[in-house]
Amino acid sequence: MNDLRDLTLVIPAYNRPAYLERQIEYWAGSGVQLCILDGSKSSADPGLIARMGADVHYEYMPIGFNERLVHAAGIIKTKYVALLGDDEL
Repeated sequence: MNDLRDLTLVIPAYNRPAYLERQIEYWAGSGVQLCILDGSKSSADPGLIARMGADVHYEYMPIGFNERLVHAAGIIKTKYVALLGDDEL
């Protein structure tokens, strides 16, 4: 597999915890950094958050989509970034 440590995937999640869990499981161990900014009505399940691992940055942010993306731009530390919907792999 290619080295993906220079890539952050920003995922602005919203009210679809099953998709969010699928994303985390899919990318686990790949080296990709996940930046999940959750605008849902409530935070993700604490059990899911506990399993996320060091390559996942999760924030519960019940604010608008654009505000979450602006926040992401300020915290990304990798050379490359891509935006994914919570239902895309």
